[in-house]
Amino acid sequence: MKKILVFLLIIFIILLSIDRIFGTLLFNVNDYVKCGDNVGGKLNFYLWKKGNTNTLLLGDSKVEFGIIPDSIGSEVFNLAHAGKLLDFHSSVLEILEHKNKLPKNIIISIDPYQFLESVDFPAFDSSISLRQYYDNEPLVKKYVNSGKDKYCYFKWQSYLYRYNSVLPTLFINAYKTHKGALVENDGFSCFKKTNTDSLRVVLTVKEKEARIVKYSDNVEPLKIEVLKDLLDQCKENNLSIIVIVPPTMHSVKKKYERSMQSIKPLLKQFNVPLIDFNDFQKYPTLTNLSFWYDSEHLNLDGAKLFSHYLKEELETIKKSI
Repeated sequence: MKKILVFLLIIFIILLSIDRIFGTLLFNVNDYVKCGDNVGGKLNFYLWKKGNTNTLLLGDSKVEFGIIPDSIGSEVFNLAHAGKLLDFHSSVLEILEHKNKLPKNIIISIDPYQFLESVDFPAFDSSISLRQYYDNEPLVKKYVNSGKDKYCYFKWQSYLYRYNSVLPTLFINAYKTHKGALVENDGFSCFKKTNTDSLRVVLTVKEKEARIVKYSDNVEPLKIEVLKDLLDQCKENNLSIIVIVPPTMHSVKKKYERSMQSIKPLLKQFNVPLIDFNDFQKYPTLTNLSFWYDSEHLNLDGAKLFSHYLKEELETIKKSI
């Protein structure tokens, strides 16, 4: 029996050593990567780049592909990440705070539909892509451990497990970085206009609305809690924050209004301005199909128009302060 226990202990030590050695190597590769959203490359690029940032844009793909930084001011960087929710952005702010890279101003987007109870938008799963910060950043650890995987805490004790399913992406982006992806940029990406945009918009509007109709009418309290965490972070760090709702062509009014009823009082409590670009009576030009790539993403022409409207709204808010 004693020999068996000793043998098992040796095997455990060997496996743990392999996990720590190769996991640490992956962390180093991850820190080297300066491109790609899902392995933290875009965040690494922002931390690496020189120069000051006065205003930081946060949000999902509607911001990443929809707002042109130099169209709304100088020293603006678009740190939006496709598919990422508020837990990710809250974690990013904590990382920037500890790296002394916080800007003076934050413009962050929200999607009201994402606050509803839905399998499409788990409350805390976005922070998983910040895996290399799990051991050192409390919010990353909190959100990852609170995700839909109940055993995540135990699984993430393994360094190698954290890179489960993303190894190909990690090494591809490392290769791109090595081959010259470190071109100075402002974080903006775009969908160029094509001949099939209008058809794509019509089809994706129907598809998106069909999914939203199935969402619960209930707002998920945990998601409101994450928004409050983020607003608290901005307050504690004396950051000026403005919340925007980017335009979308799809609309399910009842669901949208139900979500906004929970969001607006919290923003009012923190005295945070809200700009809703889905008010198409105020922004009628945004309904033109020629400005859209699909039901929720603007093409380059649409991004120019959206950025112009945003700049006007920011100037109005500035004058009112």
